[in-house]
Amino acid sequence: MAQHAKKNEQKMQKYSPSQTSAQTTKIPAVQPTQAIPAQAASHQTAQQQVHQPQGYAPSAVSVAKKNGNPKKKAAIICGVIAGIIAVIYLAGVIMFNFMFMPNSKLSSLDLSMKTADAVKSELDSNFNSFSVAVTGSDLNFKVDAKTTNFKADTDAITKTAIQSENAWAWPVEIFKEKDFTSVVSYNLNEGTLGTLVEENVNTANQNKTDSVNAHIAWDSATNAFVIAAETYGTKIDAKAVEKQITSAIVAMETKVSVGADQYIKPTLFKNDSRFTAALNEANALGKANFKIMMGDSEAAAVNGEKLAQWIKVDDNFNVTLDEDAVSAWATEIADGCNTVGSERTYTLPATGKSVTVSGGTYGWTADGSGLSDKIIAAIKSGSTENISVDVTQSANALVPKGQADWGGRWIDVDLTTQHAYMYDNGELVWETDVVTGNPNIGDATPTGVWMINAKQTDQKLRGPKKSDGTYEWESSVDYWMPFIGNSHGLHDASWQSSFGGSAYQNLNWSHGCINLPTSKASDLFSLCKVGDAVVIHY
Repeated sequence: MAQHAKKNEQKMQKYSPSQTSAQTTKIPAVQPTQAIPAQAASHQTAQQQVHQPQGYAPSAVSVAKKNGNPKKKAAIICGVIAGIIAVIYLAGVIMFNFMFMPNSKLSSLDLSMKTADAVKSELDSNFNSFSVAVTGSDLNFKVDAKTTNFKADTDAITKTAIQSENAWAWPVEIFKEKDFTSVVSYNLNEGTLGTLVEENVNTANQNKTDSVNAHIAWDSATNAFVIAAETYGTKIDAKAVEKQITSAIVAMETKVSVGADQYIKPTLFKNDSRFTAALNEANALGKANFKIMMGDSEAAAVNGEKLAQWIKVDDNFNVTLDEDAVSAWATEIADGCNTVGSERTYTLPATGKSVTVSGGTYGWTADGSGLSDKIIAAIKSGSTENISVDVTQSANALVPKGQADWGGRWIDVDLTTQHAYMYDNGELVWETDVVTGNPNIGDATPTGVWMINAKQTDQKLRGPKKSDGTYEWESSVDYWMPFIGNSHGLHDASWQSSFGGSAYQNLNWSHGCINLPTSKASDLFSLCKVGDAVVIHY
């Protein structure tokens, strides 16, 4: 054995890699042998491994034959899988061109995995027979398809919705939520719906309150303009309800509940920074404070309360003085000061009789021209100086138009009772029965509010002048107190045999003057003054 191993060692020493490529080693053919025991086989294998020449490697052909080709197998498997996926993908593309993907809806209608025809059928059923009940905030009425002439093109809606799907991306799209409500298109008679809603809303709003924008208001406590906060009312916005109903129709809902969201809301709020500048400007205009005087009497006053009516702040926060309103007020003041000939109502103290009289020459006469310009200029300058109205004639008292502007001093002649009175400071100081003109023959004593324009004694009263130079009548009087030019007045009438009662209807009537007993005429002459009011009435 040792000798054999030594020979093998010598052979291995003679072998080298460089010789391998140049020489061909002849391997003797292996002869069939009997089965070798396992131990011997192992020993033989070891010997064979030892005998492999250095650098030896099995060929690729021999390995492939032994183990097969794994890359080819993998390629075949991948190809099969890809084919299956492609078939599934294309099938999905085709299917979702005619069917809605999962997680799809239109309003409240679930479209998932439904065909376009099925969806159209459901839309027809919902849209063409809908009825929406409107309740809340004192509303209770119904809106239906027939009332509004509602028409929905369900075929177009369905086609648009399904075409909106991205069928090529269905593996991703099926996991996304999709809402096709926006594709709903419809026609309805908006006029009919609007009228129906408005009628019901107007009825409900009758007992509801308005919302009020924040605004600049006069605060009497601080005597200045302040920002008043907005307030929320309860009146319903008909347009908001109409919109709510159409949304419910599209959403295929059967009920609508109207609440605060549909109320008319303020549009300007206290925290708007633009109010600050406007407030300062308004307060600058609001500084004016003055009186409008007629002689020594106050006709009117301009102060914060009055200015608050004229100073306006619009929605763009522009502060203006309403000059038209000022002019109208100035005209009203001037007209109120012109009482001559106006109707007055008062109570005759002696009898408690209510008297209304008009006409005459007594009262205030004011020149109101230019008054408006004076007031506007004073407001803009923030003036506190009083303004005077030019007066050409004055009365005893400056009172609201329609009241007794003669105050507590006047001569009162009641043609019905044929009695006359004189009051001073509201107290009766003189009275007497009288004889007045006979209205039945054209000699009526004129009614109205007149005034004593003269006081004369020893006068001759004459009637119309005749063609021969004489007068139709002549009367001498001791006391003459005319109130209409020099033609009508109060005077003594010594020729009268009686006064009061029906004397004026007999032959002893006057020619329109007021006949007095001589003693009473004397007393009145002493009491009255030029300018005193003479009120003649029935």
